[in-house]
Amino acid sequence: MLYLILAVTIVCLGSVAFHFLTRTKYLPEELVKQSCAKIQRTSKLEPNHSLMESHKILVATVQQMSDGKKSTAAETLNKVAKRFDNEKELWKFHRMRNLAAHELDYKVSIEEAKEARKIFKQSLKNLVKKWR
Repeated sequence: MLYLILAVTIVCLGSVAFHFLTRTKYLPEELVKQSCAKIQRTSKLEPNHSLMESHKILVATVQQMSDGKKSTAAETLNKVAKRFDNEKELWKFHRMRNLAAHELDYKVSIEEAKEARKIFKQSLKNLVKKWR
């Protein structure tokens, strides 16, 4: 009987520990508002530069949720990607950012940069805990 109680206790404690170690983190609403404002301010830049800067802001904000380990932008976004309502669009603009950064003659249109900013801001808003 003692072994049964001990076994149940260990399973329960393990379950609780697992929950707390793997629970999803959220971003503070104020941080997301500040980051969204920074992303919007990149609209004054040339489209390629706007895309790269707004992507950098997105990744830096998402990294606030990380465990402190260094990771690439893709790894950082992949950790929380399933929480994005617009996951496919996010990856589309992530790939576009890579092309803009690494391909000499790649040009981002004004419309693409605008859409990327919109998608990046929506993605950040998905990471705010809804208390209401």
